[in-house]
Amino acid sequence: MRRSKIRMSMTVMAAAAAAVALAFPASASASVSTACPDVAHHENAAHDGRNCSTVPVNPAQLWSVTLNGAASYPVIAGGRIFVTTSAPGGSYGGSLYALDAQTGKTLWGPVALSGTYFYFPLAYGGGRVFVNDFDGTLRAFNAATGAQEWSTTTSYFSGEPVVSQGEVWVQGSGSVYGLSAKTGAIEVQTGYLDGDGAAPAVDKSDVYVSTGCQTQVKLSLSGETLWEDSNSCSGGGGASTALWRGLMYGGEGDKILDQSTGAVEAPSPGFRRSAAGPASSPAAARSQRSTWPTATPWCGARPFPVRWRPGRS
Repeated sequence: MRRSKIRMSMTVMAAAAAAVALAFPASASASVSTACPDVAHHENAAHDGRNCSTVPVNPAQLWSVTLNGAASYPVIAGGRIFVTTSAPGGSYGGSLYALDAQTGKTLWGPVALSGTYFYFPLAYGGGRVFVNDFDGTLRAFNAATGAQEWSTTTSYFSGEPVVSQGEVWVQGSGSVYGLSAKTGAIEVQTGYLDGDGAAPAVDKSDVYVSTGCQTQVKLSLSGETLWEDSNSCSGGGGASTALWRGLMYGGEGDKILDQSTGAVEAPSPGFRRSAAGPASSPAAARSQRSTWPTATPWCGARPFPVRWRPGRS
């Protein structure tokens, strides 16, 4: 499938304090902030990786649990860890679980998930867990009980959902959809955007998508295209987008753009190489693999790396 997928290639999900204690620490020396919930891939709807919890210097494993297949990324809320699994042996389908974050005990599940292929990205918001699939069938489950509340089909080649201000956002085959988190009604549907299965990033006023052919798009919450950076080509594909300090980081094409104007920005001197320290200039930063700046107010892990290749601006 033409999309980025990140999953744990294991059938045992081990919850170390380094992961679980981000929301639920095991010792008095750790602290938790509810200002930065872990409700989507890369932490939140902006995909900025921001987490305000603290963990011990030497974290220790709290528990380990064996699930029924390879596990997805987790989302964490209300003392629970929600995770999907893939059907073993490459069969279609999977399962949804809710685990106690302190003990690893299964609180409900496995809830059977059907659909083409076996990857089920998820997000959390307003007491519900939202699970999408390749076919674009988005389902909402009650986070306390596991009961399904609604199911809505958008379009195939669908990707990771995010939840913001009562709306669930996904991209399917071309269009970006905004669905009511309460009812599943499709409230926003854009026209065709090149690509498929991108993971939108959302702030209080706009939606950002890094989609096919290295196209970066900013949408209003009503689905209007506000700006677009395009190579004027066509083709599938899509990637994650992150927002940070007024910049959009587009994973499809590894571009950094000004959120307001869509102007392509060069990486700043604050970006650093993995081992050799800060780049001396934006031009130098463009020619090396760069990670996110270390001098940020994030209390937890940095977002996913932005990769830059020689000769690309």
